Amino acid sequence: MDAASCTKIVNNGADGKRFLIAITGDGFTSSQLDAFHQTVTALISGLNAIVPISWRLQDAINVYQLDTVSSQSGLSPNSAFGTASCGTSASNLSADPTKVSTALNAAGLTWHLAVVIANTSSAGGSFGGSLCTLTLDSGNVALLARAIAHLVAGLGVEYATQPGSYPD
Repeated sequence: MDAASCTKIVNNGADGKRFLIAITGDGFTSSQLDAFHQTVTALISGLNAIVPISWRLQDAINVYQLDTVSSQSGLSPNSAFGTASCGTSASNLSADPTKVSTALNAAGLTWHLAVVIANTSSAGGSFGGSLCTLTLDSGNVALLARAIAHLVAGLGVEYATQPGSYPD
């Protein structure tokens, strides 16, 4: 992974008073950064069209884009954030939280939600803690909105596999 460039792409005011989203990519080469930027723009546009974000939360969110350059296109064992299938389904992709945190910290970022966009066109993704992993599939706008709702409202996951994990 080469050094990453960081840009504040949505600025609704002071970071201390906003929900902070840091978006980076995994498996994008330097020649693919324009495609990564277009994906981020489409993701933010889609997010801003979802109620209640469009009604109430849009002005409460700041977004940073971290251009992480991989030496190889797509996902591989050598990808910057180690994004790979997790669990029993190949569509459940997750980036390595430690690698993501290290990169965001190195860029001087503070965040409530880290988003990794995996350079793969297959549908899939995951959300856990403060990390959301998405693919290039356009359906992942809903997964991002859901991740924000879980973090902002402190919601549990309704399909938890351990009974009693979350109270009613």
